[in-house]
Amino acid sequence: MLTHERLLELLSYDPATGSFTWRAESPRSGVRAGAEAGTKTKRGYVYIGIDGKRYLRHRLAWFYVHGTWPDFVDHKFGVKGDDRITEIRDVSRTGNQQNIRKPQRNNSSGVLGVSWNKATESWRVQVQAAGWPAHVGLFNDLQDAAVAQLTARRERHATNTL
Repeated sequence: MLTHERLLELLSYDPATGSFTWRAESPRSGVRAGAEAGTKTKRGYVYIGIDGKRYLRHRLAWFYVHGTWPDFVDHKFGVKGDDRITEIRDVSRTGNQQNIRKPQRNNSSGVLGVSWNKATESWRVQVQAAGWPAHVGLFNDLQDAAVAQLTARRERHATNTL
């Protein structure tokens, strides 16, 4: 397991950009001092190879700044390559799964958790709570429903009950 001391010895982290640079040259691996570390994947994450093991850059950023390994690192706004320390946070597994997802293709409202209820002719809002859908309410206006959905998600996210 990578130690904090070893990380500080090998890399320098810029919290304003979220990038790492190599501190020293390594002729064996072809790394030059001052070169940016990491390789971006198709999914948008950046990996950095250290001592034969690959680490996610956002996890290394947290470890570099705080000196402890995080449980899960969450990108606050869902931007996977944005590894600035102000844009990531250590969360639980449940918290990490609470990220706002895009609505499915068959979603008629365009808003996650909001659907048209034919019986009441209103917008129905529900969010996930402990793995089950939780009814939030019925709304005549789509915008009101979207606000209610976002508010319910934020409240449950803050209390970690979603």
